[in-house]
Amino acid sequence: MSVIATDTVTATDTVTATNTEMTHAIIAEATSITAVTVSIPLTPAQKLVVDSIYVEAKDTVEKILTISSVSDVVRIVQAIATIIKQLEGTALAGADKKRIALELTRELIKEIVKDDSMLATYDLIAENMLETMVDVSKVLNVAIETIESAEKACCTGFFTKA
Repeated sequence: MSVIATDTVTATDTVTATNTEMTHAIIAEATSITAVTVSIPLTPAQKLVVDSIYVEAKDTVEKILTISSVSDVVRIVQAIATIIKQLEGTALAGADKKRIALELTRELIKEIVKDDSMLATYDLIAENMLETMVDVSKVLNVAIETIESAEKACCTGFFTKA
């Protein structure tokens, strides 16, 4: 993938970080770093999923994004979490769910809020925030499974006949 600067920037180092969800290209110049977010189009299958959840997602996310008394970061996290919850019932792979959630949340922010500042914040935190939520979720699921296993092992003797 190539990155093209729209202004006259002499890049001394170009690093492209690829990810299945998004690609972030960083163009480093002598004293400044400019982050450019490159959006990768959704696959046709991912677009079908977006179409199927769009109306419900928009209604729910709109309620979250229009609460002006809550910080942009909190609203972004809540919007992503809401869409991820809607995708939980689907048979999609985790990478597809993440990609759809990131792209749909970004589009809904552009459509509902129409605020470049919030969109810039989203571009800075969304992918890392989603990865953090996934990591925490995995740890919690392991803890729940451990507790459930311990309960079964502990209490099985009380309910069986000797």
